[in-house]
Amino acid sequence: MAYNHSLINHSFEENINLTKKVVEYAHSKGVSVEAELGVLAGVEDDVVADSHIYTNPDEAVEFVKQTNCDSLAIAIGTS
Repeated sequence: MAYNHSLINHSFEENINLTKKVVEYAHSKGVSVEAELGVLAGVEDDVVADSHIYTNPDEAVEFVKQTNCDSLAIAIGTS
């Protein structure tokens, strides 16, 4: 099966380190990478989060600069 997109979500520093590696590999194969910062409370695909962790705008800017990800999913509202 071929992939043309990926999604990554970890703690901020882990997210930067892993996303940089994934971006380098994915871009060499023509695949885009969407990363995620923050968490919205609720249930998504059987994954439960009990509380919100909203995305810090300053961290978002730094994250994109350091990782070169193609898009960034942020937590800014309700799920």
